[in-house]
Amino acid sequence: MLNIIYQLFHVIIKKIIMKFTKICLFLIHLLFLTFGIAQSINIEKFLPVRTVIKPNRDIPFFALIKNNQNQAVNISYELILPQNVNLTNGNATQNINLQAQQTDSIYWHLNFHSIGSQDIILKINFNSQTIQDTLNVDVKDVFWEQHNFLLSAYCPPYAWRGPPYLDSDFQYFSDANFDTFLWVRDDDDLMQKVHQFNFKYLLNINSIIDEDILRGDPHNNPPDVTEQQLQELDSLIDVYKNDPKLIGYYLCDEPYENGFENIGKVIQRIRERDPERFSFVNLWPYFPNEIGDDRYLENFIQIAKPEFLSFDKYTFYNGWDETDEFITELERVRKQAKRYNIPFGSIIQAVGTNGTSVAWNGNGPEQLDWRTPNESEHRWLVYTSLVYGVHGINWFPWDVSDWGVVQNPARDTIYPSIQNINTEIDSLKEIMLHLKTNNVYHWDNGQISKVTDSIDIRITSTDNSHFIIGNFKDSLNNPNYFMVVNKDYSNDFSGELHINYLLQNLQVFNIQSGQWENINYNSNNDDTSFQIYLRGGEGKLFKFEGANANAVSELHELTKLNLISYPNPFKQNIYLEYIIPDKPNKIKRRVKIFIYDMKGKKILTLLDKKQMPGKHTTKLKTQNLSKDTYLVVLEIDGKVMVRKILKN
Repeated sequence: MLNIIYQLFHVIIKKIIMKFTKICLFLIHLLFLTFGIAQSINIEKFLPVRTVIKPNRDIPFFALIKNNQNQAVNISYELILPQNVNLTNGNATQNINLQAQQTDSIYWHLNFHSIGSQDIILKINFNSQTIQDTLNVDVKDVFWEQHNFLLSAYCPPYAWRGPPYLDSDFQYFSDANFDTFLWVRDDDDLMQKVHQFNFKYLLNINSIIDEDILRGDPHNNPPDVTEQQLQELDSLIDVYKNDPKLIGYYLCDEPYENGFENIGKVIQRIRERDPERFSFVNLWPYFPNEIGDDRYLENFIQIAKPEFLSFDKYTFYNGWDETDEFITELERVRKQAKRYNIPFGSIIQAVGTNGTSVAWNGNGPEQLDWRTPNESEHRWLVYTSLVYGVHGINWFPWDVSDWGVVQNPARDTIYPSIQNINTEIDSLKEIMLHLKTNNVYHWDNGQISKVTDSIDIRITSTDNSHFIIGNFKDSLNNPNYFMVVNKDYSNDFSGELHINYLLQNLQVFNIQSGQWENINYNSNNDDTSFQIYLRGGEGKLFKFEGANANAVSELHELTKLNLISYPNPFKQNIYLEYIIPDKPNKIKRRVKIFIYDMKGKKILTLLDKKQMPGKHTTKLKTQNLSKDTYLVVLEIDGKVMVRKILKN
């Protein structure tokens, strides 16, 4: 009997084990399938293209979808938005065919009408499966916006040195036309001097969080920033945040990627505690194959979420120059700053190393071989930075051992150069602060080169001169500003430039008077020419009113259209008379009439229909037009004719 019971028990246990094994194998198989599906299609990134999400503004977002399979797959996506969030550009749902091993980008613009934390969900459907990613967005109604062009020096007076704090050192810095300390240590006596000389300043937080924790290390991950450190940072911020001279916080210099998470935690804490101030981190974006590509910059922006970008690249060496490398890094940072709509600045070389050519990098001491730039080379560094759209310039180094500006034996030559050029920056900085870079290109040996974006405004020369041209938009998004920089810092330039606009007005900014001044120009049917003089390395800022010459380039070929406007000038209504040339069989022809302002913006479509050949007259009612000059553009079968009309 016991033997029978034992055998029955054994059979039951065996069946239970087999059943359990089958269930386990099924679950493992299911997990394997799920894991395999999840790995075959990935949402690699789902992010905003902004570091601070502001309400009632169009905010770009993007997602990267990767097909890891060796065959094409059809997917569909769905963007799920909370209430009070509108999709202003892009599709909330769409089908996409992803080729084998292909990554596709999806872009949207969203507008948030309420503040606070909100979830955006992206669902990807394929092969009866679904994966999704949830992006938590914190919409802020209080945030930092740049109101001061950042003009300072790296290692300002007493950046590292302790007391006694001498008035003469602060006066020396002030007389060089600096108005901001890039950082001030948490020291009551030092802070008193900064206020005594009326400087704005950034507060150095490294007494709370050591710079090495934020910079990271090429070999080892830094320790995490602790909650205790963040609480101590809160207390430090509370001491200073009501000081009107405080404009931001200094965090670190030249971080490695393994420091980005810590930097992001600190920036977020500062943003929560003092949202109207910014965090300053200087980047080192040119080191080859390590931190020298766009991935480094994008990762920093996406992880740390800064409000301002800064970089350094030192240019002038004994025996060679690295001007092309400087321009490459300027453009690299400009591209990301423009994409994420955040201001950026450059740290430029003030001095040579004076024989004391040892500095420290991540691997230990480094031999430097810098030479001291002359005033034209200093000017080239400044205006090349400005033409690329910087909103901050810092000179390096100021108060460092015996080769910074303060202790340098050649300071009687270096100091007046910086002093003079800072006066020029000071004259320009309020205008530059309110302009945004639109595009940049170079004029070299009779042709356009190094084009960064599509070009509308083209500045050219008839000789083999060398320029950098930057086009800017104002606060109303009008692209009617440009700067021309003489790339040759060894020679002055005097000659003629051409712009592909028919101008109504052309002005240059006078850095001595601080005023816009009209300059003479000559217009024909193709472009406008004007004279310019630039010292070596110098730039000049221009603004203009006019119409793109490309729109009227066929004018001299189309007089047979016989566009007449009367009365001209006019006060209320104006009549436009034109002739449609005859064609065989008397067929109708497509006729369009547009009204443009002198900035090239279309403000009215007066006519768009087919008409028979012959003379026609149409009436323009102008009660909605202000007193100004306008362009009437007549287009017949793609042929264009333009006339100016003036309303009194």
